[in-house]
Amino acid sequence: MEASVTNGAISGFKEDVQNQPVIQTDAPAAWGNSGGPATNAGGEVVGVLTFVSLGPGAEGSIVQGFNFVIPVDAVREFLRGTQVDLADKSPFNEKWFAGLRRFFAGDYKGALTAFGEANRLQPEFPDVKRMLAEAADKVKNPPPKPFPWPLATGAVVLIGVALGGVLVGRRALANRNRVSPADVVRLFETDPPPVIIDVRAPLTYAMSPFRIPGSQHLPADALEQSLEAAALDAKRTIVAYCTCAEERTSAQLAGQLRRRGFANVRILRGGLGAWTNAGLPLESKPTGTPA
Repeated sequence: MEASVTNGAISGFKEDVQNQPVIQTDAPAAWGNSGGPATNAGGEVVGVLTFVSLGPGAEGSIVQGFNFVIPVDAVREFLRGTQVDLADKSPFNEKWFAGLRRFFAGDYKGALTAFGEANRLQPEFPDVKRMLAEAADKVKNPPPKPFPWPLATGAVVLIGVALGGVLVGRRALANRNRVSPADVVRLFETDPPPVIIDVRAPLTYAMSPFRIPGSQHLPADALEQSLEAAALDAKRTIVAYCTCAEERTSAQLAGQLRRRGFANVRILRGGLGAWTNAGLPLESKPTGTPA
């Protein structure tokens, strides 16, 4: 027999022929329901179904709407002084709820074991038999595991954070040796002043009539040879500038100089354009300056 549940409202509080309190309810009931728990909307047991009302005559049928529940307080009072411990845990309940927890957590083997223990304690309960069959089927035919979206999302977030950290680190490293036009002006106030290197491509340099005052041109397409001929002082601060995107040519020169032991190499951020936009002075290239 499958367990069943009916619902209804409390319609009155009365006393039976022995002056014991009872609760009248219109919840449907039938033969065999006596002793079943009555619960409220929160699932709390408020009483135990005790008797129903019958129609007149020897074969009177059950009159629905006039069923009675013994309040839980009356049950507690009845058990007072007996050996029944209301705080004691039911071995069946422990195994049953352990099986349910494991089943819905995906531990079907553990659930099968717990339901087997529950069935041994209270054999042939329909719900226990059904859950035993479902757990056994899940063990034999495991369902496909759902895609671990939380884990995948966490991994994507971690990868994104890591990549962001790498990009920020690279950007910080790239900007570490870059200086603004105002920084270069302040460097001119030091002793000795910096050496300014113009690394624009030969064609670009030839088409431009101006340069930063006192700068020395090292052609971008022949930096190695130009460095050999320039005989730069490794103890001086070097500032390189160009006109290409992200100061690529200046960065190439800076890398070569550092490999040669130059410790103080700086790159003018924004190149010649930033210097010009800052309103700082320019000078004409000397006549006869090679391209």
